[in-house]
Amino acid sequence: MKNWSLVLGAVLILAVAFFSNQIPLTGQASTSYNTEYGKYYPEELSLSLDSAGCKWQQDHYEACAQFSWKGLAGFYIKAFIAGGEGLLYSPKSTQSPYVYCQNVGSSPGKKAIQAYLYSSQDALKQVDAGNTVNCDKDLESKTKKVTKKYSISIGTSDRVRNEGSESFTGLGGKPVSCKVSGTWKTNNRKVLGNLRKFCHGASGSFNGEFEGGRSYVINDPNMFDWTDLGSAHDFDPQPITYEGYILYAPTCDQSQYDTGRYYARARVTSLDADGFTIYWEYYNADTRPRLDFIFNVECAIETGEIIQRTIEPVFEEPVIEIPAKLEPEPVATEPVETPKPLIFKLIDWIRSIF
Repeated sequence: MKNWSLVLGAVLILAVAFFSNQIPLTGQASTSYNTEYGKYYPEELSLSLDSAGCKWQQDHYEACAQFSWKGLAGFYIKAFIAGGEGLLYSPKSTQSPYVYCQNVGSSPGKKAIQAYLYSSQDALKQVDAGNTVNCDKDLESKTKKVTKKYSISIGTSDRVRNEGSESFTGLGGKPVSCKVSGTWKTNNRKVLGNLRKFCHGASGSFNGEFEGGRSYVINDPNMFDWTDLGSAHDFDPQPITYEGYILYAPTCDQSQYDTGRYYARARVTSLDADGFTIYWEYYNADTRPRLDFIFNVECAIETGEIIQRTIEPVFEEPVIEIPAKLEPEPVATEPVETPKPLIFKLIDWIRSIF
């Protein structure tokens, strides 16, 4: 009987080992996302340029590029724009989106943009090197200011994660740079009469800017019961700046609100002929509220006219150095003989006789 038990135990161990090898473990390609927040599976590795821009800054061009990427824990990005310091001097960043700006010298023309995604062991995983940005201070577009109001609802469709893109038009030209400001509010009313009370009606405000190559938004949530501890525990979170986004709203979280793991957010992916396009993302594994954003943009848009600018040479007035005031040199004079007393003349006469 004992022998049969041993045989049966061995068979069970072998079976478990066999099926364990067939089931993908955490970090392997089985589902879209890892159960641990912020980590992605290998097949989701990606690296792309959102936008780029170049400006003349007194004596040099400054080029900026914004990249978005996905990778495993410990991955990092390095970027390089031709005309500046090499990739060796580029800082490492674990942020996505990543905004990188660089002095690219005073020579006009197209500048190559390169980005590299590395693993935590410094192994190169992704490359994006097919983009350029044009630097030319002599051909600047004329602009005019336009203000427009927009809104967007970002929800889940009853999914933990959701994402998509949306274009906003009606600016009357391609935006060069924009200021954005607005408010957001959560809505948990899925159907009339069905209200998920937790995280319904949470609100906040935001403001930021975006242009080719860079963007940011400052988000300021209002007083609310963000952790579902009851109204007596309402608190007002501090404003937070999010680089690379134009919309951002952290949603309620009973256990990890401080980490910001639940959110609705959006970044600009292109500046279009009559507006701009955003890519939005949503993640909430708990109450899944919809986020309603209402915002204004004040943009400088291209009019279609070009400013023909010729940089005139700068002539500097010669600097005349005035020497310090000099004291006059003393004037040399003939020595004046002082007459001798009478007694000395008498002594000299006596000596001359003898």
